Amino acid sequence: MSGDAVQQCLASMVPRDVESAVAVPMEADVASLHPDERHLQERFGPKRRAEFATGRRLARQALRRLGIEAAALLPGEDRGPRWPAGAIGSISHTGTLCAVVVARGGRLASLGLDIEGADRVDRTLWDSLFTAAEQRFLESLSGDARTASATTLFSAKECFYKWQRPLTGRFLGPLEVDVVLSDPLSTTAGHFTVQPHDELPLPANTRLEGRWQRAEDHVVTLFAN
Repeated sequence: MSGDAVQQCLASMVPRDVESAVAVPMEADVASLHPDERHLQERFGPKRRAEFATGRRLARQALRRLGIEAAALLPGEDRGPRWPAGAIGSISHTGTLCAVVVARGGRLASLGLDIEGADRVDRTLWDSLFTAAEQRFLESLSGDARTASATTLFSAKECFYKWQRPLTGRFLGPLEVDVVLSDPLSTTAGHFTVQPHDELPLPANTRLEGRWQRAEDHVVTLFAN
């Protein structure tokens, strides 16, 4: 997969002042890593090494388009990258694609991005990923709509987690929020809202709403608020 469909999908989702990039993970990108990053990836297997290296390359290229130069993008406590001063961003990868969104901080408080294979979540994972309300919603669907919505709900939780973590410092589990799809019957695109079970220390008047879209055999979710 070239990633063109996911790139087009993501470009249509991000606000105008957010840079995005998508590419197939390549182990050749290890050569572009900062020395401190190269030291970190030495313990990775080939697949993880390619994802790590390509994600960092894309992030640096996207930051450069904003006029921001980045040296090492080292992981923080949650394993997400520590962005340069004045920048926000998010990286996601599947086994076949890496994707990045970055922006200057200010108008947006944070960014959260997730991509998943469209059939990523099967019924055996529901109890560990979905609340009772979410499971009731999924049980009301059938066939392809159920599978598609399960993956969308999971991806929405992942991108919300990435969005809120720099703002709250909280490690949230998947059962600590409820996700509601605005158009439950859509299998192509829509919005979702997130309802945390506990109050989070977020900026005033924050809209807990994200967007999702299906691009061929991937689901893309984005939180840009």
